[in-house]
Amino acid sequence: MISIADIIRLSWQTYISKFKKYLPLLGLIFLFSLVGSVATYYLLDILKLPQIWGLVASAGISAIVYLLTFSITILLILYTDQFLQNKKAEFHCKDVLEVFLPALLLSILVGLITAGGFLLLIIPGVLFTVWYAFTVYIAILEKKKGLILLSESRELSRGKFWPVFGRLILPNLFWGLISYFVLAGIFNIIGLIVNKAVVNQTELGFGVNVGLLAVSALVASFFAPLYVIVTTIVFREVKK
Repeated sequence: MISIADIIRLSWQTYISKFKKYLPLLGLIFLFSLVGSVATYYLLDILKLPQIWGLVASAGISAIVYLLTFSITILLILYTDQFLQNKKAEFHCKDVLEVFLPALLLSILVGLITAGGFLLLIIPGVLFTVWYAFTVYIAILEKKKGLILLSESRELSRGKFWPVFGRLILPNLFWGLISYFVLAGIFNIIGLIVNKAVVNQTELGFGVNVGLLAVSALVASFFAPLYVIVTTIVFREVKK
């Protein structure tokens, strides 16, 4: 299998070489994330809705943002798979709609299974994370559906659990840490400019808080494709 260092290198090379193709998708992820964050902040911190209504509003906004972002994630996976094969990638709304519902339901199911595993013990959570990491990718790239995809995903890591674990976790952890340090650095700079601790948002005005939300959304959106690229690379490797 491809080495962890090569996965990091290839993910970055793919991202940079196809950045113009990824850019519109990044823009949509950024827009959805920012609008959702600002709407939640406005309802909870400006309008100060009652707690129960605040929870309902937050849940509703989060669900909408998740659905919109998931549709873009499907495109990211489709494009990335073609880019890694050096093929011309061109997809339309019908390509997303064709796999959206099966992939969405499986994504939610895998999320619940994995979260349940971590709530029980760390080890089941780690096992489920690796076993079912490719379920949604199979649904999207192979246009399959059904619970059988859980078994298919698990089979891909059979006999090579730790190699798959390392190649999934470490590159994504690497990009996650880079993202964290970039965001922390920007926040520290903003804190110096406004002469206040960014972590204490109650002391900041509405405009500054919206700016912080925009920065957070921008950084998260910029790094989002890298996680997809890493997982797609590993998926293609285990399918060989």
